[in-house]
Amino acid sequence: QVSELRILSDKGDRLQEMEGLAPLADKILSSETCSLKFQRAGQTVLLNTRYIKEFDWILLVEQVEGESTKNILAALKVNLLICALITAVVLFITSYSIGIYQRRLEKIATTDKLTGSYNRNAFDMFYAQIINECRRNSIPFSMILFDIDNFKPINDKYGHLAGDTVLQETAELVKGRIRASDMFFRWGGEEFLLLLKGCDAEHALQMAEQLRQAIQDNTVRYENSSITVSISLGVAQAQTEESEDQLLKRIDAALYAAKQKGRNRTELAS
Repeated sequence: QVSELRILSDKGDRLQEMEGLAPLADKILSSETCSLKFQRAGQTVLLNTRYIKEFDWILLVEQVEGESTKNILAALKVNLLICALITAVVLFITSYSIGIYQRRLEKIATTDKLTGSYNRNAFDMFYAQIINECRRNSIPFSMILFDIDNFKPINDKYGHLAGDTVLQETAELVKGRIRASDMFFRWGGEEFLLLLKGCDAEHALQMAEQLRQAIQDNTVRYENSSITVSISLGVAQAQTEESEDQLLKRIDAALYAAKQKGRNRTELAS
């Protein structure tokens, strides 16, 4: 490490005594090379230093920052700012695109493609959240499970595309008559399920009857055919401390009873 090295100059000054360099002397003397900036006589001086070991000298190259240098630095700063802005825009677009893609994947994973209702995977996600909220706030919670009557004969007579049309129109009709807080699921095949937050058995039964009547009064048109559709429904209000399996078993039994009693009717679970 060089110390107290005398620098050749027109005045023969020591490094520590040269104007503007005194505060930088320790850094210059302890480094083999460095690039610094300091003020001298009101001007900005750019300094590059290199220690020449063979002669035990330190070479100092100074350049006063003129207008051309300032312009170059200003242009560099502008370019860096533009690069930073472009990088920020690219990162924002990338993040936004990933968010859209992720939401699309989530929708695909939880939505029935044919009817646009939630699928059974979504039910598993939402049920515990809704039932816990209702029990915590002491509000009623009910379910409606319904099945399209004689759906197989519809497929056999009119074809599977006609059956798909029946499923789609039935789903749209239901979605247009439920509350914003209700959740609608395709349970499987021609079966659908409704989660009704803040709804007791009496009001759930009324809603089920309204849906049954609306579907019975509606005629599904497919090509040159008019298809009359009816549904059978089971209704159940969740009981205190009742498990999900127990509730589903009760409402499934109610739906089965509706079918056994002639279809196109609603049964309340016991």
